[in-house]
Formats: sequence, C-alpha cells, structure tokens
Amino acid sequence: SIEGTQNIMSWDGTDKIAKYAEDHGILWKFHTLIWGSQFPRWLTSLSKDEQLKEITEWYDSVATRYPNVQMIDVVNEAYPSHAPAPFKNALGGDGSTGFDWIIKSFQMARERWPQAILIYNDYNNIEWNDEVNWTINLVKAMLKANAPIDAIGCQAHDVYRKSTSEVKRNIDRLAELGLPIFITEYDIPESNDATQKRIMEEQFTMFWNHPKIVGITYWGYIVGRTWRNGTGLKHDNGTERPALT
Repeated sequence: SIEGTQNIMSWDGTDKIAKYAEDHGILWKFHTLIWGSQFPRWLTSLSKDEQLKEITEWYDSVATRYPNVQMIDVVNEAYPSHAPAPFKNALGGDGSTGFDWIIKSFQMARERWPQAILIYNDYNNIEWNDEVNWTINLVKAMLKANAPIDAIGCQAHDVYRKSTSEVKRNIDRLAELGLPIFITEYDIPESNDATQKRIMEEQFTMFWNHPKIVGITYWGYIVGRTWRNGTGLKHDNGTERPALT
C-alpha cells in the first residue's frame, strides 16, 4: 500500500522493482492505477470532488516517480462481480457509454504517460462466456470513444480448468478487436508433476504461437511461495518441476 495513510507515500517496494528492472534491462509494468479491490480505505469517506482530487494526485505522483515505466495496468478487475471501484462516480460513473469511468481513467493515464502501453486487466475474460462478452463490449465502447487503450490483459488463472481449444476460441474473439493481448497472471495449481506438465505443454504453446498474444507472465514460480498451492515451478534448491523444464 503506497498511500495507506492519506498524503503519506511509501514507495520502497515499487522503487525496488523499478530499480531492479532498469538495472537489468527488464521491461516492467506498474500494477495498478485503479482497482476496486485494493485502494486506500480512507478514500471512500471523501466527497466525489475530493476523491477525484486524490485520484489525480495519485496519478501525478506515480507519473513523477516512474515517468518511463513501459506498461501500466490502468484499470484492474472492473467486471461488475469482480471489483468495480466504489469511487468510480468520481471518475464519471457508468455514464452514457456504460464505461465512462474506465475511459476517463485511461485518458488521465495517457496525459501522463504518452509512450507507455496502457492495459485493461481482468480475470476470467478468456475462460467464461459472460466475462468474455463483457470485455468485448468494454473494449468496443472504449475504441468507439477513442479511449487510449493499447492492450487487453488476461490473467488466465482459471485457464487450466478449460480445454485449450475453448480458451483459444475465446482469445480469438478478443483478438478480433485488433488489440494486442497479454497473458498477465497465468499459473497452474497442480501438484501432480505430469498433469502440470501436460497442461503447460498444451496451453503455453498455444499462447506462444497465437499471433495476438505479445507477452506471458507466470504468476509466481517458487514452490511454496505462490498464492495458490501447486503453482510453483522451481524448488528453493534449484530443482525444476517438469512443467518448467
């Protein structure tokens, strides 16, 4: 939490990420500017005008500190049952497009990062039909409004539950929108080595070969240190699980 206390910024963790990436020539992504699941709780006690002022200060502070970040998850997990921001009315609410607040969030980001890749990121948007359809409608509305969205982020945490052919069909539907696609948080919660390896072979290969997928991030890889049991790919002693090898 960078601003857990109003107007007191703690950048240590993010600074370490930025410095490590820049020192080693690694692309890095700021995750995230607007997220209805994780935000300073003091924000909800403010008026809409005060919320917009604080959000603007937040954007300005991040832009001042990380002007050259290459990628940004501008809005994260806005699907109605995921984490739509409880402060979204300060950004314009649903408005005439149904997505005005998301559009404004991206417009504010482009003003501050003219060169960064601006991403909308969510989960289940290549797994389950309702979320796939909603994402398509969102992106269409953004493109119609000339909103500066550069790519679609698909977390892919539940892809392992689906057949690779079905997932590819959903990716193809997103790809028809014309934007690049990032697989942003892929993992396979499977403790059986052979099963994890089979899923990795099928799905990672499909991701890698898809013409619209431009990046794949595996979401934590050290065994015993990941957010879901069984997703790790490498033990502390350096031994690799077959899916990684």
